[in-house]
Amino acid sequence: MRSLTSVLVLATLSLICACEASGPAPNGEDGTIDQSGKADDATDATTTLLAGPEGSDLTVAVQMLNGKKGTERENLRFTKVTVKRADQSFTAWCDSAVRDRGEDRLISVSCALGASTVSGDDDESLGFAIERTGRGDTVTYTLGQIVYSGDGTFLGEEADILMGPDRADDDIPLTPRREGTSTKRDPFALAAFVDEALAPLIDQPAYSEELRASIAIKGYSFSLSNAMDATITLALTDEGWSAVDIVMDPISLLSTAGNLASGLVDAEMLAGRALDAVPQQP
Repeated sequence: MRSLTSVLVLATLSLICACEASGPAPNGEDGTIDQSGKADDATDATTTLLAGPEGSDLTVAVQMLNGKKGTERENLRFTKVTVKRADQSFTAWCDSAVRDRGEDRLISVSCALGASTVSGDDDESLGFAIERTGRGDTVTYTLGQIVYSGDGTFLGEEADILMGPDRADDDIPLTPRREGTSTKRDPFALAAFVDEALAPLIDQPAYSEELRASIAIKGYSFSLSNAMDATITLALTDEGWSAVDIVMDPISLLSTAGNLASGLVDAEMLAGRALDAVPQQP
């Protein structure tokens, strides 16, 4: 198995409802990430495992891993994606985003690999996303947003594994072999939890300095950092159809901010924190 950590490494979760998060670049080989457990382990029901079309030999495993205790990353959580085709594979550290469009809610785990040279002439990059659309029994998965730039010197093998030998950048439908259920281990499960917890924001008044008025919240997006903070963006539209976004200060998803071991807050407490952070007219 070949493992490549991107030069630019992101790990996050987001929801419009859209979300995304970023943080320090994890390195799976420097001892600061707890690598116990594998997302492609058939016995691990807490994480998501997806398969490509019949005959493609493609699988995509998605999981979250904690920073190793006793290191500077012990209170951080990272999203890891392992892409495998036949007997070759690579890993990427990724970020998650969600766009809540009612029944068509989109949760996206986006990944970026990069390799750079001193001259900059031979830089390469590979980007892709695993997208989950819908709710309940109508959920579908897709491998998309595939963008590869380079001559194959550094990321050619990864591109072949991801896109196949013809390097087609078309969206690839994925079928779940297993859908993760743990908000500690699966980014899709965590994103859905946060999305549903923030639902009480809709139709609540928020004060806009730009519009100089309190306007009902009609939608929202948010990003989740590796430290499990959420930065929420509120979407407001007044009666004159003037639209404006308000970016709120980050709120913690943890019972004790900055302490991963304290665990995730419950939905009611998270909603309360978000409502308390909504700007009000002075």
